Amino acid sequence: MCKVGSPIKGRDMLRTLVFVLTGLICTVACSEAVETPVAQEPEARHEVEATAIQAERLFPLEPWVRTFEMVDGERLGEQLLLALRQAEPEEPGEWVLEFGDLDTIYVQVDDEGSIELVRFDLPAEGFAVIYDPPVRLLPAEIRPHLRIEEESTVRVYDLETGELEHTGKAMHMVKFASRSRFVSDVGEWEGYLIPIEQAIDLPRAHIRIDLAGGYVPNIGLVYRRMDYTREPIFLGLFGKTERRAAVLAEEP
Repeated sequence: MCKVGSPIKGRDMLRTLVFVLTGLICTVACSEAVETPVAQEPEARHEVEATAIQAERLFPLEPWVRTFEMVDGERLGEQLLLALRQAEPEEPGEWVLEFGDLDTIYVQVDDEGSIELVRFDLPAEGFAVIYDPPVRLLPAEIRPHLRIEEESTVRVYDLETGELEHTGKAMHMVKFASRSRFVSDVGEWEGYLIPIEQAIDLPRAHIRIDLAGGYVPNIGLVYRRMDYTREPIFLGLFGKTERRAAVLAEEP
């Protein structure tokens, strides 16, 4: 009986030993996995994201004329001049950013250093929008996760006659800035992409303007995108959306 039973006990002991060893191996492996530190994101990225930058570095108010190439929209491939100049002498402190025959933006600097949007001309649409009070195009200090919402009264004038056509309200939002790389045929630049949304309610239509500016420190504007949507409030009339985007096509 013992001779018959001995091999069985031997196999049972072997199975027990294998089970114990397997458990020990799993325990060691699991403890090592728990103790292994989780990989951290690169420190350089945290440094970049934590850095604030002044508006005057992203958009220096000095006269210049640069060539931009259309990279999106119906005028794709066309080159246009983007020029920054001082406004007329009767408007001290006001600057004009003129983008060919597409649009013209009037800006000024407030007491804190923010660059404000005073007026927006859209020749293709035949009107100009004046903001009262002005709204911020660039806050004095651009910081991560900074979001600005403002409301302004707008007056819409006919560009040809100069007559007031409409008054309404504008909701203006500066969204989060992000680090971006801007690429063109003449080079690459590291900078900031700052998107802006604007909604204007008029008696006969709703207007939405989405702007995005690509700014490089100490150089200024190297990329520009605008989506313009006009939606009539009357039934049976369809709205339209126009997009135009351009990138710097010459050495800054």
